[in-house]
Amino acid sequence: MSFWDNWESYVSSPYGYRTHPISNEYKLHSGTDLALSANTPIPSNINGTVTVSAYNNSYGNYVVVRDNKGLLHYYAHMNERNVNVGDTISVGDTLGLVGSTGNSTGNHLHYEIRGTDGKSIDSGKYLDNVSVVTTEDVTLSNLSLKEKIAYYAIEVFKYIIIVLIIILSVYLFTKSIDM
Repeated sequence: MSFWDNWESYVSSPYGYRTHPISNEYKLHSGTDLALSANTPIPSNINGTVTVSAYNNSYGNYVVVRDNKGLLHYYAHMNERNVNVGDTISVGDTLGLVGSTGNSTGNHLHYEIRGTDGKSIDSGKYLDNVSVVTTEDVTLSNLSLKEKIAYYAIEVFKYIIIVLIIILSVYLFTKSIDM
């Protein structure tokens, strides 16, 4: 059993707008922070391929794993990274150790998910298996505005047809009763 099985009890800062603890700016916190002890092993919660294993000033030591839907899973602020770019990862494989590297105020794991369009997705809802992230959503994010309008117009048209069929059925049913 890993902390992923009970991740809610470790949340120190959820996804969403907040006052940043270092810059004091009110802005989007694009991940979910899990308060964990230094050097706690970080098991992967997905199968995928490592696309980044690096250090930068913001994320510190971090790893990015692309899953089979094309979503990017970020694991940041590690004391140590245990994987390399190109590695194939399975659920349970150790990605690294919890730390406080980069732009951090204490030991924690910053877990972030980005769609194929590069925009962040609420990682808490993803972990709850709430269907806010679907293959259809990821595919739609790649469409142009014109294609999205056409897609939604077709969806609306389908519902209009269904409503018209129901109205016609009710009308014909009540007409047959009147005879």
